Amino acid sequence: MLDDVRIYNQVLTAEEISELYNNGDGTEKHAFNVSGRTPIAHWTMNDNAADTVVSSEAEVTLTNADITYPDGTIQEVHNGKVTKITKPDGTEFHYDAEERIEYVMYPNLDDPDGPKIRVDYLYGDEAKDAEGNVFKTAVNDSEKNCYYDENDRLAKVEFKNEAGEIIKTIEYTDGILSKVTEGDYIYTYNTSITGEGETTEYKTELFEISYGDNRYFIEDNNIVQIKLSDYAPGIYNLKLKTKGEIINQRIIIR
Repeated sequence: MLDDVRIYNQVLTAEEISELYNNGDGTEKHAFNVSGRTPIAHWTMNDNAADTVVSSEAEVTLTNADITYPDGTIQEVHNGKVTKITKPDGTEFHYDAEERIEYVMYPNLDDPDGPKIRVDYLYGDEAKDAEGNVFKTAVNDSEKNCYYDENDRLAKVEFKNEAGEIIKTIEYTDGILSKVTEGDYIYTYNTSITGEGETTEYKTELFEISYGDNRYFIEDNNIVQIKLSDYAPGIYNLKLKTKGEIINQRIIIR
């Protein structure tokens, strides 16, 4: 087990190493400088993998290494870049050449001895939905595709069946639910944002349900208008009261 790793740009003498280790009294190990020398890199090896200090006086690159942290996290570095991080629970984060997450392998909680569950991360032109729309990021697994906008807000989710076919889509506007498509049904929502900061309120209300050419308009969770266009002999436009009573109707004979 390694603890408190430092790299200097000069060889330290035995006296300097002793001074660094003992800090002069034989008990502490926290001295950062010794005899006026500053390490060009310093890994505290705390639980946080980000606890690394690099001197501004020199540039250092860890070319190839497998680093194990006290909590059991393993970080793999190849050609100066992080390529993989494995967490104690077995979750694996794999990184691309730009050190972005390329895919994650999660343990299968339902079948611990079975294969891990893979989640892929796509960026830019590769982050396209089924309709060809491009998003900033896509996170895909075997059950769904999730798409995120430029502000890293969830913009769309596509749910898939076992054959990989899209069976349901949920869309978001500014991170708020705005539309659900499932088979021939389309549910449209009105969204609103009021206030700001800690007082910001997000509201979404079902506004319309479409089934084929039929449209049902909603107010206060009640159907207030129905337009039916695929029934002979004409188009029916019904306006309803809150409790569903017809107050107006229009019939157009074809």
